[in-house]
Amino acid sequence: MIGNLTFEGSPTGIARQRVTNAAAAGDTTVVAAVAGRSVRVYGLRLSVAGACVVQIKDGAGIVLEQFNFAGAGGGVRLKLRGTPFYIGTQGNALIVNSSAAVQVDGELEFSNTGA
Repeated sequence: MIGNLTFEGSPTGIARQRVTNAAAAGDTTVVAAVAGRSVRVYGLRLSVAGACVVQIKDGAGIVLEQFNFAGAGGGVRLKLRGTPFYIGTQGNALIVNSSAAVQVDGELEFSNTGA
């Protein structure tokens, strides 16, 4: 957590976290699981260094979103807003999964709050 950030039209208490996958396929935990708290994603930016499928997951089994990238330089941006794009299940981590061993990089704006 880098600190509380306030954006016009957005709730207070949003943290910004780097999303980095060191060119490995599989799951990377971006926000750790905390009992009784759920991750709310308000903004997301991803870029990839090669062809892959990237999944945003609520814990190990629930796929919230899937992005298909055709090659290097692919990317996606979910612009920061006041309503979350995703709300995770209480007690679950937020995970980024890459289908291939390519660099996945980006930034996540989120809160990790109780019910």
